[in-house]
Amino acid sequence: MTAVVLALVSSLAYGASDYASGRLVARLSAAQIVLITSATQGLVLAVAAFAAGGAFSAVGFGGGALGGLVGALALMAYYNALARGPAGIVAPIVATSSALPVLVSVVLGAGPGPITIVGLLGVLVGLVSLTRSADTGSQSQPGAPTARPVVLALMASLCFGLAFIVIDAGADRAPQAAWWVLCGVQIGALPAALVATGLAARGRSLERRAFSGAARTALTIVAILNLVADGALVFALRAGEVAVVSVLSSLAPAVTIGLSHVLVRERLTRPQTIGALVTFVATLLVIASAA
Repeated sequence: MTAVVLALVSSLAYGASDYASGRLVARLSAAQIVLITSATQGLVLAVAAFAAGGAFSAVGFGGGALGGLVGALALMAYYNALARGPAGIVAPIVATSSALPVLVSVVLGAGPGPITIVGLLGVLVGLVSLTRSADTGSQSQPGAPTARPVVLALMASLCFGLAFIVIDAGADRAPQAAWWVLCGVQIGALPAALVATGLAARGRSLERRAFSGAARTALTIVAILNLVADGALVFALRAGEVAVVSVLSSLAPAVTIGLSHVLVRERLTRPQTIGALVTFVATLLVIASAA
């Protein structure tokens, strides 16, 4: 049950962070947001790891760093896909990212019980329906979307799934070094964010208003939410099965959509409403099976 609760906390924090990040993109690119917050979080977690008094774990740090790198690549592919194609097609594809950890767990014989499996499948189906917008056509031209955003979305889904598996491996092999795993996740994300930021800049300098007081406050909130989310995820992976944790921590899009509905009155389509209900009921089933 501890792993389930922590995974749900991770989803709540990730979803709120994604919502806040979405409000920042008018001032900073997604790569810049990832770069600034990851660097800040890495410094905080390095101090926390030393303060915790545990010995440095190369395995834990390395697993976290590799997971952070793969996760950052997934984010870049996801944002690229959203920029090039309709969200109604991209988002549902990325929402299936937790299917890979579930499949790997089942193949290795470490999967959850049948009731939990039914609940996890329900969560995945609900998420796909919830993240599918009413407008599935290309914003730039009618007809089917080009292959590139679909390929990028598939890459993002695969990388997100791999990130879950790699971070879980690091947490399992270094159970007493969770803080170093967390630190590694943030440090590992920096190279991809640096490259993406450089490519996005293309010689342009940041406007002074980009780092206004409001932007700094928003970045601080995003960093804090990400710290909570990453911490809850690593400790959830250490305490429970990666199949269950990966699916429940992937509920972030539902949280983001819910916040948009409540705070800015974005209307939900009928498929999204049905998806939200299916996701909610399936999550309750997973919680009940873990009790």
